[in-house]
Amino acid sequence: AYRRLRMITDNVKQEEHAIVQVEEMQAVNAVLYGKYTMEGDQFEKIEVDFGRSTKNNITQGSGKEWSKQDRDTFDPTHDIDLYCDQASGLVNIAIMDGTGWRLLNGFKLFREKLDTRRGSNSQLETAVKDLGAVVSFKGYYGDLAIVVAKTSYIAEDGIEKRYLPDGMLVLGNTAADGIRCYGAIQDAQALSEGVVASSRYPKHWLTVGDPAREFTMTQSAPLMVLPDPDEFVVVQVK
Repeated sequence: AYRRLRMITDNVKQEEHAIVQVEEMQAVNAVLYGKYTMEGDQFEKIEVDFGRSTKNNITQGSGKEWSKQDRDTFDPTHDIDLYCDQASGLVNIAIMDGTGWRLLNGFKLFREKLDTRRGSNSQLETAVKDLGAVVSFKGYYGDLAIVVAKTSYIAEDGIEKRYLPDGMLVLGNTAADGIRCYGAIQDAQALSEGVVASSRYPKHWLTVGDPAREFTMTQSAPLMVLPDPDEFVVVQVK
């Protein structure tokens, strides 16, 4: 009985982890690109587009690449201010991967202005809570909190990949909110139990036969929504 219960519990945990990863991927892509693609066995591929302005996704052009600037004399402040101006609201946090951080921190004038002694505020602590192993707070650049993220997911091929592509810089506000939406549970058993609105519907059942088998399944139809995609500015640093 204990072995059976453990196997059921492990299955449900794996199903929950898979759903959470879908939610995370939707949320990340909504922030990075202002849209994401949904696909599955039961429906055709569909793009969910929140209508981000093209100016809010920036790629550093020829001659503007940070990798080609002088490490001792170049000041990235003007570029950062220009990027922040594209956002629909106030920008108070910059999130980047290790590649972007190495480029930015390589500039002498940036390092001189980076305040590493000031403590983080409560909003920032909330934003990076429980992520100490994969998120690092580097300091403040003026009022801009600098954070390096190394969060990852397991791709369909089983390989671990980073959510943030190499050289990706995300500018936003710690108060920006998304909305978790979920499609209705259409399982007949769920409906018979009175379950209509729920983010998850776990179930397990037995099949009669020789041998009899037991199955688990967690149903969910997540749709992460970013009401104002222009709250974020995303820069591909080169």
